[in-house]
Amino acid sequence: MTESSVIVTHRTDELDDLARTLRLLKGQAGLSLNQLSRRSWYSRSAIDRYLNGKVFPPRQAVASITEICGGDTGAVITLWERACLLRAERRASA
Repeated sequence: MTESSVIVTHRTDELDDLARTLRLLKGQAGLSLNQLSRRSWYSRSAIDRYLNGKVFPPRQAVASITEICGGDTGAVITLWERACLLRAERRASA
């Protein structure tokens, strides 16, 4: 599996796509939440919330997780940016 094939874009909801992509990267890297936490300096519980889509992750957390897992940081940050725009649009229309 290539790095770019890990990017999930088949769904229209970028918020779900971002969380799913981060979970796939973690799984592909074979890291536990504890290992990812130690390497990223983000708490285990924060990473769990980011990967499950419960909390929208900060850009730096996405970059850190992606780099640690060996993913394409530029592509995942682009996905994060699209998700961030969607999130802002949803808040504006609420």
